[in-house]
Amino acid sequence: MIKKCEFNNIAFLSRIYVNEQEVNKYITDLNKMVTAVNILQEVNTDNVIPTTHMTSMRNIWRQDTVKSSTNSVKKILFNNAPEAENCFYKIRKVLNI
Repeated sequence: MIKKCEFNNIAFLSRIYVNEQEVNKYITDLNKMVTAVNILQEVNTDNVIPTTHMTSMRNIWRQDTVKSSTNSVKKILFNNAPEAENCFYKIRKVLNI
């Protein structure tokens, strides 16, 4: 079961503001989802072949190709960033490890 302190920590890390009324509603909804997943985990799947795709189709999209970008495109992208350093986006620490 998800506790209120766990939910608040997840919301904080996700940068999501949730008021007190919504917290209780979301905790109830999430606990229902966890209960449903726990029920599914009780099903015996020993003789079930794992599936990676719902259909037998393979990747039908084009191949990825690497294209170099011009400095003007890079400049535009990094100018939109709140902070950038050495061609990297600079962000605040998210995980408390």
